[in-house]
Amino acid sequence: MTQNDIELYLEHDGFYAGRRLKSGKLGKGAHKLTEEEIFTMFTTLVRTFVAKTGQDTLVVQGEDGKAVVAKLVRLEADGPQ
Repeated sequence: MTQNDIELYLEHDGFYAGRRLKSGKLGKGAHKLTEEEIFTMFTTLVRTFVAKTGQDTLVVQGEDGKAVVAKLVRLEADGPQ
């Protein structure tokens, strides 16, 4: 990475996109990601995973013995609500 690359950081109050200063603090232009932005990234990742692998389910195991399961399903327009 170059000095101008923006990276993602997990801080105590959420995720930020920006640059970390030599002091360890986030730079002035760092942007706190909203939940909507994070969900948009996650759903894009799931859709990309499905397109690449043909699998409709993504399982991400955590170190706590639990997993997150995301499944891409087709919603039927005339189906139950």
